[in-house]
Amino acid sequence: MMALSQLIPMGVKLGKSAIQGNQAKKLAETPRPEYQIPEEVMQSLNQAKILASMRELPGQNLMEDKIGQNISKGVSELERVSSNPSQLSSNVAKMFMGGNDQLNNIGVQAAQQWLQNQGMLGNALNNVGTFRDKEFDYNKNQPYQNNMAAAAALREGSFRNFNEGMEDMSSAIGGYANMKYYQDMLGGVTKENNLLKADKDINARIGSIPSVNENSLGKYRPTLNKPKLYPFITE
Repeated sequence: MMALSQLIPMGVKLGKSAIQGNQAKKLAETPRPEYQIPEEVMQSLNQAKILASMRELPGQNLMEDKIGQNISKGVSELERVSSNPSQLSSNVAKMFMGGNDQLNNIGVQAAQQWLQNQGMLGNALNNVGTFRDKEFDYNKNQPYQNNMAAAAALREGSFRNFNEGMEDMSSAIGGYANMKYYQDMLGGVTKENNLLKADKDINARIGSIPSVNENSLGKYRPTLNKPKLYPFITE
């Protein structure tokens, strides 16, 4: 079996790989507190919209009514004090022309104010746009970039630990295979040596047995006695 000292580092690295992979997934899904555009900015925009919608000066109707009233009073006064009709007509015409100039001046001021208000509305919209960009960058872009960078780093670490763990596993398996190979090889050599030793022992025992030949067996060979044909004849 593989040594425990080889399995522990491999297990630790593979465990780190799994943990970092889960952390990367959680970070990529972690919500972030949202950035809110300041209320004052939106109030400024709303005020700019209101002003931009006004085509008259504040109180313009009152001013125009006042001019009309002044003309009417002036004409009445001229009629009261004037004895020359032609002079009266001339003075009344001048008074009306002066009133019209005042009304025109108010109209010009109103137009200028309207243009100014349009510029203020544009500035307010640009200001809100800047805050919108900041809101998007803080609420969406930065968290996305940060989480993706963190997730990429953790995935890289996860892959690295996984690869290192697999390399350790391969090394451990390779080491075990090599060890088993050499054990088997050494076992085969030992077996062969034992067989050779046994063969030598057998040969040695066989060599200790005396050789068998005719001379060595002579003293052990029995003598054959021939029978006599004529037992009554002595030789």
